[in-house]
Amino acid sequence: MPSPDISILAVGLNPAWQKTMLFDTLAPGRVNRATEIFEMASGKGVNFAVAAAAAGAECAVAQFTGGDTGKRFRRDLEKRGVETIDRTVAPETRTCVTLVEKGNPDVTELIEPSGAVSDNDAAWLLERILDEIAKRSGVAICGTAPPGVPTTFLLKIAETAENHGVPLLLDAYKDTAPILESGAVEVLKINRAETAALTGLDSIEEGANALAEKHSIPVVAVTDGPNPAFIRTNESAALLHPPKTKCLNPIGAGDVVSAVLFAGLLQGLPPENAFENALRAGSKSCESILPANLPEKIPPFAEHAEKN
Repeated sequence: MPSPDISILAVGLNPAWQKTMLFDTLAPGRVNRATEIFEMASGKGVNFAVAAAAAGAECAVAQFTGGDTGKRFRRDLEKRGVETIDRTVAPETRTCVTLVEKGNPDVTELIEPSGAVSDNDAAWLLERILDEIAKRSGVAICGTAPPGVPTTFLLKIAETAENHGVPLLLDAYKDTAPILESGAVEVLKINRAETAALTGLDSIEEGANALAEKHSIPVVAVTDGPNPAFIRTNESAALLHPPKTKCLNPIGAGDVVSAVLFAGLLQGLPPENAFENALRAGSKSCESILPANLPEKIPPFAEHAEKN
């Protein structure tokens, strides 16, 4: 069961109803018939919350949902026991479709656009989030915001977390310059492509070092799919190799890494150990057809160390 001692608020403003379609073969430009279809509530915030719970932390996700898809979304999360701070809005919750070909780790993701939220809806959810921050062990900003959300929305969350001394993890890169420049980010977890977009540097080591130094970020962790990942802290740096796995669906693996890393850090694990545990969990999630699908409990790093 999650520990009441560690309580995280995941801000995942742009959720999605995830439809995963499995094919024996997938041929672009042809008629393709799926062999199986799986549907569930998802998105970066939801994936983060589910993985954080598996890593031993309580986690709520703050989000906008709307329309009939939003109703189905909320019912699914309630059934799965995911705590939410939810604002019902007029636009329909978007649907994302993942096309998975058996034996091919490269999947195709089709993402619907998000509808714009109103000023009143944005203000309501922001007030609820700001009221929650002081009660939490950590805050995670996961992904993008839908149209209509002010550019100051996420910055206010970051500043409030800093004012209350609550650690902030950022798992996003688009429109994040104000947050990074605020100096409030304590943990940055992004992937190689996102690091390159922010820094212009292709090397994950050079990119992570540049971000850490420019924005005074204590922990920067960069993933690169099945390739070596890099973590940089104020005290050390390490290149880590994710476990080899037979990948069926990589969607959500990055969210799992963020959640397990942050939960581990909040539970007092050394950063390198927390990241190694997170990479192991991310690799494990790739073995499932469902996004960010993990066992109910992820063994702590110490248990893995005893087995190795």
